Amino acid sequence: MSSLNLVENEYTSVHTRCRYPVYPVAKNDGKQVDKEGGLKFEGKTKVQLIEIMENAVNCAYQLAPELPIYFASDHDDATRYMISNDIKVDSDGTTAITTTSSTDGSKISVRPIGVDRNEEPPHMGNEKYDKKKQASDYYSVFEDLLIIGGSRCVSHGIGSFGSFGASLIEPSSPSSTSYQCRSIHRKFTGGLVKCPNDRSVQNMMIVEGDLLFGDKPGGEGTIHLELSVEE
Repeated sequence: MSSLNLVENEYTSVHTRCRYPVYPVAKNDGKQVDKEGGLKFEGKTKVQLIEIMENAVNCAYQLAPELPIYFASDHDDATRYMISNDIKVDSDGTTAITTTSSTDGSKISVRPIGVDRNEEPPHMGNEKYDKKKQASDYYSVFEDLLIIGGSRCVSHGIGSFGSFGASLIEPSSPSSTSYQCRSIHRKFTGGLVKCPNDRSVQNMMIVEGDLLFGDKPGGEGTIHLELSVEE
């Protein structure tokens, strides 16, 4: 983190899955590239992924406009593109630390910070693939996870990696949770979601139904549960 000039709790993190879901973008000649890798960051795939990643950065900026933005993904070329280019975001009149000049009055530009790596981060959980790897091959995965966990806010998509990183953030107070500064920028089908949205809001949902095995204690025959539901 020191080499990136990042201070714990003083930056926002973005995580984007480029290789998952396979549709509509992460597909290479019919091959599913989520676990084995091999996604080509070019052509229509590149265009679609840039749109998704720029939206993710915009979501992060809206969470905390004053903070620098750390960007991580599961593709080295995609990350390199994002940390090498200025990204236009919606302006609310506040200037971010990473802001550069812009001629568009409704937009300003930010330059995300990230680690420039020379290969795709490996996917954990592929038994056939994992046997060919050493523990050190996964250092980049844990590096991104810990950096995300040190941020104040997180903008993440689908899958569990970004969500896991967000859960590592230390709450600002005993009564708060890290999820109070979080946005979800993508649907489970792969499409992007504009921000602000309520996809990270956790609501309580009352569930009533018949008890298991026909038991009817008290003659009511129902069970009353309170579940925490993530939209």
